[in-house]
Amino acid sequence: MKKSIISSALKVISGAMVIAFAAILPLFPLSCKLSDDDSTESESTSSENANKETENPVSNGKCSAIDEKTIRLEIAEGFSLVNGSISVSEKDSSEAITEIEDIVDAETENVKKIVLKSETEVGKTYVLSGSATDSDEKTYDFSYDFTGYNKNMARLILSEVRTEYKKTQSAAEFIEFYALKGGNLCGLEFACASKVTKASGEQIYKFPDIKVKTGDYITVHLRTLEDGSINEINGDCTESTAPDSHDSAWDLWIDGSEDKLVTQFDVILLRNSESYIYDALLMADSSKIEWKNTFYQDFANKASKSGIWVGGEYVKNAVDVSASNSYLRSVSRQDIQELSEKYSDGTKIPDIIQNEKSKWIVTASKTKKNPDIGATPGYKNSTTPIGN
Repeated sequence: MKKSIISSALKVISGAMVIAFAAILPLFPLSCKLSDDDSTESESTSSENANKETENPVSNGKCSAIDEKTIRLEIAEGFSLVNGSISVSEKDSSEAITEIEDIVDAETENVKKIVLKSETEVGKTYVLSGSATDSDEKTYDFSYDFTGYNKNMARLILSEVRTEYKKTQSAAEFIEFYALKGGNLCGLEFACASKVTKASGEQIYKFPDIKVKTGDYITVHLRTLEDGSINEINGDCTESTAPDSHDSAWDLWIDGSEDKLVTQFDVILLRNSESYIYDALLMADSSKIEWKNTFYQDFANKASKSGIWVGGEYVKNAVDVSASNSYLRSVSRQDIQELSEKYSDGTKIPDIIQNEKSKWIVTASKTKKNPDIGATPGYKNSTTPIGN
């Protein structure tokens, strides 16, 4: 009898516990998923670690030609070149074009100078390949592109920038340059702070192999909006027929119609492949007191430290372009004629030509009645500021 009573009591208690557990189960929705999530996170972490382990640590090195026979090679710190592994070939060719004469130390342990037995050619793209070992004697292969040395590089300065476009008028943004000295453009490049990202780094425009004369304008149009947008790389500056092309200037075009390399508020650096800065332009909104992010600040700092941009890297020392938000206007340099006359007699052009906000204006808008006011890609800059 007692066993029967106890048995019944246990059944009642057991049933009550089941009901209570069922009642509180929804309060712990993660109790069953917790181990799954932990497993997923663990798998993800393991995958990331595996990717890091298989990632080539010397893939982000770089090289460039510093004279006709010498290549500057920079690899990750802590790595050593494998003897006899270095070779140089033309792009898309597996055959070595020249023998290596010597490999010498440069400014730091991870930088070497590769001396070739024969010269590279300007405009040609080459690949330097080799292997390097880390402190654990693991070997990694690498290959870096570079262009042949340009011993007759043109001397360009920034001349004009249009930061806005209008699709219905086929008017693209552009950056215009002026040649203080004729020569080849190969080895020159520019980058804009607005297009730097942590993930991808800089978006760099590299000038093609073009010979220009002293006094030439070179306009890089930052979108392709018309079929006549032809890159004038064949020695004929009349090939491009799209709007804003000019028959006495060199017109170059960025492929695509949706993206651009410059924004209204930006910092532009003109430099060579060794990152030596030849010119710079700081453009900002005067109502702001700081740059938009650290990429802008870094570019502005480089422009100032190079000695090119006078006044300092701060927003207050930038050209106020808050009124440049029209495709009919541009940010226009005003000392082009002065510089042209100064160096036209063969006077040696100094390494540093100073630039500052007082040398630039935001132009008035172009009109049919006054086509030389406003944006003037490929020809003499407007001297009429907005408000006049």
